[in-house]
Amino acid sequence: MKLSNLSKKVGLEESDLKNHLKLLLNSSIVEKQNFGKNNIFYAATGIGITLLNIYYPLIKEEQKIPRHKFEAVSVVL
Repeated sequence: MKLSNLSKKVGLEESDLKNHLKLLLNSSIVEKQNFGKNNIFYAATGIGITLLNIYYPLIKEEQKIPRHKFEAVSVVL
C-alpha cells in the first residue's frame, strides 16, 4: 500500500505515519518495497502477519467490552 493511501486509511498525517513505519521497519514487522520512482509500497512481513494473527482477535474481543464515561475527580488535600 502506498504511503498516501495508508495515511488516509489509518487517519494519520504522512509525517506521523513515517515515524511509526520507521519503528515497524526497524522491528522487521513491515518491509518497504520499491517498484520504481514514486512506487514505494509497505507490506507486512512474516513476523508482521504472525503478530496480526495473534493480536487482532484480542483487539476485536477488547472492543466488545462496554466502556463507561469516567469523570476526572480532583481532591484537594
